[in-house]
Amino acid sequence: RGVTEITTSFRAFHKDCFLCVPREEVPWDDQSFIAVPVFLVRMLEHGAHATEVPMTMHPRTRGYSKMIYWKYIRDILWFSLRSRLGLK
Repeated sequence: RGVTEITTSFRAFHKDCFLCVPREEVPWDDQSFIAVPVFLVRMLEHGAHATEVPMTMHPRTRGYSKMIYWKYIRDILWFSLRSRLGLK
């Protein structure tokens, strides 16, 4: 069935999956949350398998999202374009 939702940071994976992705292939320091989907894609490219586990998200009752949505959308589009062109 594959992965249909890439934005959630709620993931579990074996340590070997984490170590199979070279650190420089994931923008860990970027503040647009792009590291989550990039890491998932790179992990799959290195031969790992992913399965979704259903979960229920509830509306926030306190606090606020730290995500800057326009940056996230920009970075997702840029990452998608680079991936389609075969660039890292």
